Amino acid sequence: MLEMKPLAVGVAGAAKLLSLSQPTIRLYVRTGRLKGTRCGRRLLIPTSELARLVQEGAPTRTELAAKRS
Repeated sequence: MLEMKPLAVGVAGAAKLLSLSQPTIRLYVRTGRLKGTRCGRRLLIPTSELARLVQEGAPTRTELAAKRS
């Protein structure tokens, strides 16, 4: 049988797949590190974005702090 992979996952799913916290995933979306789409109240992150983040590497705390300023 053909296995279907999701095109996008919610914040909880992304956090579990990347071994990060849910607030970190939301921070990455807010700072533009990950692209996300709202579907009603739910925030969905394309699985292609998660793969891209894994390839590029996660940003450091200094990089995130600089983006917030």
